[in-house]
Formats: sequence, structure tokens, C-alpha cells
Amino acid sequence: SVMVMDARDGSMIAMASYPRYNPSRISSTGPSVLRNNAVSFLYYPGSTFKVILAASALENGICRTDQMINCYNGEFTMNDLKIQDVHPYSSLSFSDVIVYSSNIGAAQIGFRLGDRKYYNAVKNFGFGNELDIRLPAVEKGIVNPLKRWNRYSAAYVAHGYEIYVTPLQMIRAINVIASGGLLIEPKVLKSIDGVRFRNRKPERILSEDTVDRMKKIMVNVVDVGTGKKAGLPDLPIAGKTGTAKKYKMGKFRKLYVSSFGGFFPVEDPKVTVFVVIDEPKGLFYGGDVAAPLFKEIAKRLEMSLNTGAMEPEVKI
Repeated sequence: SVMVMDARDGSMIAMASYPRYNPSRISSTGPSVLRNNAVSFLYYPGSTFKVILAASALENGICRTDQMINCYNGEFTMNDLKIQDVHPYSSLSFSDVIVYSSNIGAAQIGFRLGDRKYYNAVKNFGFGNELDIRLPAVEKGIVNPLKRWNRYSAAYVAHGYEIYVTPLQMIRAINVIASGGLLIEPKVLKSIDGVRFRNRKPERILSEDTVDRMKKIMVNVVDVGTGKKAGLPDLPIAGKTGTAKKYKMGKFRKLYVSSFGGFFPVEDPKVTVFVVIDEPKGLFYGGDVAAPLFKEIAKRLEMSLNTGAMEPEVKI
């Protein structure tokens, strides 16, 4: 599933799912193919959710960007909790926990943020709530109520587990950074026959200072971190990779959901893009499979941005 959204007003420029199907043969097409994955696919977001974690920690004054976080040399154990990193680090700065996507570092930030503040931040970003996008079968995701959080929940949610989201919710969340701190509702229609829809007024949920710091972190993700394969030489891009194991039939399997979300141009964001690949074959990290697709989309959009040809409005 891929979505492209106008970062300024939430207009959906493109929304596509694969595999495709032939509309004239709907009766012989399975429901999983007919589904619009952008709005109805529920999945663990993995490390893309570290954007929400980092922004929430900065907004609440929990950490500084240069604050060092213990990453326990790649393996952290606490009673029943065990978290591992692909690449072991003894410690990383707060910024580099996101840039190099340390699950252990994220867990430590989650613990510092605390259950209540973290839960409130997750809800402020709109997770677990319905979106009024006027499309069928829109899922609202699953966010456990605070009373069901246990002593490990903050650590799991910090790196994108114990919470189910949709790609649509993730592009909206990433766009909070692109829009300067506003939660903007995505929309596919502005008007029908000249009658304009009333859309929910954007809500400020992050300060400009938090947004500026998050932009720098997300630019480094693409420049030197896990998202290098999304980068273009002449287009500044901010983004975040994500890879999550799938939970099937009572246990985690060696099946993955890989994703990348980002926006550009960084100084004056106009476009936010989110890519989700369900069960990639071979390479499976978001930086290896979703980031290159993001890059190809960004290349084409760059031409439209340079010529001023991109028209975000969808009219009937």
C-alpha cells in the first residue's frame, strides 16, 4: 500500500494497493485483494512508531536530543521482557536511537516517558480513533486502554508492538511533523458539485520547537541512518523506517511488515508519503524494501514540485 498526501491540507494525491484486480471480474476476486489496504490493513507499525515516541518525549521535556541512552550492548532483559537490537550499541544519544533505530534505546525512552503520558500522546496523534475520510471499511486500529497496560507496555509500544495501526493513521502521524505540529485529517474529497465538505479543524499537538528537532532527527535517518536508500541527492527528505514481525496463530513468525514514511522538501514540506509492504520476500527490513520504493515515488514527485504541476485537489 502506498499513499501520497498534501502535507499542507491533508488532501490525498494518491492511494494505491497491490495486488490489483480486474473490476469486471469482481465475483471471482478474493476479499483480501478487493480490500483497500491503505485504510483497512491492521498491523504492528514497528520502528516507524518511534517518530511518535520521540516527538512525545521531546514535547513532554523527558529527554534532550543529545542525552545519552543506555542500549545494553544489543540485549536488554528485565524479568519476562527481552528486547534485542540488530546492531549492538553500548549507548546512543536520544537522536541516534531514532536515526539507527535501536529498539532497546526506544524502550528506555518509553519507560522514562511513563504509561500515562505516553498513552495520552498516542491518543493525541489520533491512534485508536475513527477517521472521517468518507471511504468504506476504514479501521480505527487497536490501542489498549491505559488500565490494560502492564509494566512492559511502554517498552513494547515504543518500538511499534502491542498496538495495531493502519497505513492511513501512520501517514497522518508522520504528517504532524511535516505540517509544523498540526494533526490534519486526511481527505479524498473537498467538494461535490460545488458543495464543499466541512472538515475538522487541524489541532496543534506539537510545538514548533519539537517539530524542528524532529525534522533534524528524521533528516539524519535518511542521510546517515537506516533510511539511506530513500535519499535523493538534490531533494532533502525526512523519514523513518519500520520493520515488524507478524503475530499469527499464537506466536511471532518469520513474516514481516516493512514500511517507510517521510516528507519533503524538508524546509517547506509539501508532500508526505507512506509505503507499507506486507510479507516481503528475501530482504525484509524497511530500509531495504520500502525505502527504495519511497525514493522512486519521490523522484517522480520532485519533477511535479519543480514545475508546479502537482494539483492536490480531487473533485467530482
